Amino acid sequence: MLQATEVKWKRLNDKFSLTELNGKAEAVDVAKNEISNAESKIVELEQKLQKRVTENNELEIKMEETLEDSGRKDIKTEFHVMSSAFSKELGLMESQLTRWKEIADEVLSLRENAQSLKALLNEKTNKSKFCVASDKLLKGTCSAITLQISMTKRVKSRPAIRAPRLNIPKTKSHPFVERNPVRSGPKAAPSDPVSSMIVVTVARARELLVTELCVPRSVETAVFIGA
Repeated sequence: MLQATEVKWKRLNDKFSLTELNGKAEAVDVAKNEISNAESKIVELEQKLQKRVTENNELEIKMEETLEDSGRKDIKTEFHVMSSAFSKELGLMESQLTRWKEIADEVLSLRENAQSLKALLNEKTNKSKFCVASDKLLKGTCSAITLQISMTKRVKSRPAIRAPRLNIPKTKSHPFVERNPVRSGPKAAPSDPVSSMIVVTVARARELLVTELCVPRSVETAVFIGA
């Protein structure tokens, strides 16, 4: 009986051990399967993570490119605005330079006209002064000539007064004849105050024309050639 009982316990122990071993083996297999599944999931997750990292890098690169493109576009826009403003300023400067050039040409033409008008005015002034002086001179000469004519007429209208002739014997020893010998030839013209005044007036007028009005000697001689 004891041996049979021991055999039964051994058999039970063996079954229990075998069952335990089988359970452990199954647990090990399950654990191995779970580990392999976990490893495959880890690999899959790593692949997904790498894919996400790659996608993230690509997105960052695209974002940087987009930012650079937007910055370039902004720079291009600013440069275009600056170039348009600069071209407008250049146009304004060119128009101002053209206007200043026209004004300078007008000033030069006006200066030339002013100089020509000044020269013409000086010429007209000199001519007017010469005409006024000539008019005054002619008036003075005419009045002097008229006065001389009237004086001559008055002198001619008066009876001539003859000096008494002295009968002095013509002897060499006479003192009067020796001191005042009789000279042959034409008699000297009597001094006339009117003629002297006319001569002085004409000479003074000629001198004024030369000194004051700067009239050349040739013109002055041509004007007074009959004076």
